[in-house]
Amino acid sequence: MDFFKKIKRTTLLQVLLLVGAITIVALCLPHDDKFHYSYQVDKPWEYSLLTAPFDIPIELDTATATHRRDSVIRSFVNVYKINKAVSASQLKMLAQYLQNAKASSSERLFYVRILNQVYDRGIVDNNTYERICNGSLPYVRHEADNHTIENIPTGDFLSVRAAYEHLDSLAAEQNLREKFASLHLNAFLQPNVVVDSVRSMDMLRVRLQKELAPVGIIQKGERIIDRGSVVTPQVVSALNYMKQEYEANAMGKQESNYYILSRVCIITILMLMLYIYLGVLRSQVFYDMRKLTFVMSLLTCFTALFFLGISVDPVKTAYIMPFALVPIVMTTFFDSNLAIVVHCVEVMLASIVSSYSTDLVLMQFAIGIISVATIQEMSRRSQLARTAGMVFVCYSIIYIAFFVMEKGTINGISKYVFFYFVINAILLSFSNLLIYMLEKLFGFTSSLTLVELTDLNQPLLRQLSDLCPGTFQHSMQVANLGAEAAHLIGANVQLVRVGAIYHDIGKTKSPNFFTENQRGVNPHSLLTPEQSASIVIRHVTDGLELADKAKLPQAIKDFIVQHHGHGLARYFYTQACNQHPDETIDPEPFTYPGPNPQTREVAIVMMADATEAASKSLTDHSREAITNLVNKIIDSQIANGLLKDAPISFRDVEVIKRTFIDRLGTFYHMRVKYPDQIKRKPAEPESADTKPSDIADAKPVDAAAEAKNGGEDKA
Repeated sequence: MDFFKKIKRTTLLQVLLLVGAITIVALCLPHDDKFHYSYQVDKPWEYSLLTAPFDIPIELDTATATHRRDSVIRSFVNVYKINKAVSASQLKMLAQYLQNAKASSSERLFYVRILNQVYDRGIVDNNTYERICNGSLPYVRHEADNHTIENIPTGDFLSVRAAYEHLDSLAAEQNLREKFASLHLNAFLQPNVVVDSVRSMDMLRVRLQKELAPVGIIQKGERIIDRGSVVTPQVVSALNYMKQEYEANAMGKQESNYYILSRVCIITILMLMLYIYLGVLRSQVFYDMRKLTFVMSLLTCFTALFFLGISVDPVKTAYIMPFALVPIVMTTFFDSNLAIVVHCVEVMLASIVSSYSTDLVLMQFAIGIISVATIQEMSRRSQLARTAGMVFVCYSIIYIAFFVMEKGTINGISKYVFFYFVINAILLSFSNLLIYMLEKLFGFTSSLTLVELTDLNQPLLRQLSDLCPGTFQHSMQVANLGAEAAHLIGANVQLVRVGAIYHDIGKTKSPNFFTENQRGVNPHSLLTPEQSASIVIRHVTDGLELADKAKLPQAIKDFIVQHHGHGLARYFYTQACNQHPDETIDPEPFTYPGPNPQTREVAIVMMADATEAASKSLTDHSREAITNLVNKIIDSQIANGLLKDAPISFRDVEVIKRTFIDRLGTFYHMRVKYPDQIKRKPAEPESADTKPSDIADAKPVDAAAEAKNGGEDKA
């Protein structure tokens, strides 16, 4: 019942995680009512082929339109209207004024007549009169009563000042200047020919519309511009029109909703494909909620960030966004196969909103392969810099190849794109910080951390070397055996090496109770088998306690608690059985707490640990004896069910056996025995001709050279 509850709970969490990922990615999709292109006149178009989503009028380019607009405005003549009400009102006011001044009837008639003459000629404002005087306004337009436009010459028009001077000259002819000056007739002078602003603006608008009318039309689906083409003023006009239409209505709300729904469907399909792959081929990831959450979170966050960047600047985002970051992180914590699959899903999700999806897919897929290939077994931080450099080179080569394939020439390649690639590489080189953060957040163990743990200056390893030199040597031998076997079966070599080095650190609590550290005195001789077994078994819990204090990763702790599994401390169990032959001995006090190995790496260390320790008891180190020992120990572990929970195949076990046999044969190979002294032939009797000086001059035998030659011959 508990098993089914756990299955249901896991399934529910998997569904919620999938729905959450799809929802977050969908919410970050760029809105369709935004214009996602940036462009500049006389610069290459950096996007893929652009076709008209609707009919687009071909407007005049900015320079031509500005020239025509300025020309129309300069040459345009305003429409003027003659305001008869002004003249009538002023003449009436003058007559009343002269009557109040008790002027004679002849004077009243004269002044009203000459003022009327001025108004009949037309009084205009000072600006208009100035244009008339300099010859730039020979006529003005006037709308007649039948709404037709007629041209009126401006030669007779006067300004207020000119009208007053004209009246003054007429008064002088009649010898009335003194009387004229006292009347202040300038107060009765106002422009009666004024600009009709409404009618003038209407006519100017019609004129501008005619002059600036579109010179053609780009029909829906017709090509506007292709990638690499130079942006002309005419193209800019079409793009500006598209931008205005997008910002105004976005091609209709209903169509936009359908478009968003189709994108969400594609996102859902891609996420489901990843789930199917994980469920079928990566079940250890799919059913481990910590690992599944990590994979989906990394993919979701990166995709959402890319979508948000596309909304701001499509070109810069597509080239600057470090797509290789995801496969690098996935390779660091999992394996290259899973990294490639997640990267493919990542690129396909990005292609949904990219303006040039084909180029993006091909380019980023290649970059993912390169990054995974160069980051395998990352053990040095310099590898990230090397990977970043290779990514930059690959980006540049692929971009140039695409450009030349489309244009047939390298002319017109944008230098800014390479600057974007440099930024991409720089961001990628700092991925070590992200790896460290994710490592702490999700409890994973990266290759860099494993490399740091192999430093023999680590406190635990120094303590192991000082207190348990025999155990330390044993651990190093197990590490060498396990690493070679892990390499051959495709397991995590670095993890096996580190796990083997730390698997027996618990022995530092009681080093003398373990054979490899004893120097003649065996404390177990004073203890019962049960007591001895308890002390020996306790090195597992003691090791876990030390690992907790040192804050070792969980992956290393697994080696400490699982490297004996639920196996027996067989030596003491057999001893107890022999001491009480008539009793049934309970194996529980002699059984390690376990659990059994859960991974291939821990299983390798279990086999290497038992094999290396048992090999120390061999007196015959022939290949046949080593082969029998290795087969016996590993077959016994399999028979006792210690490896049943580890995902390891029989083929892997056979490879591991052969590796152990070869390695142990190398460890215990026979060395040549060097002679203690140089044997010489018996001295011959001295002849009468032999002198002592002849014996002294004889060259001595080079013992070191003989020994060296003997060793080389033996080897």
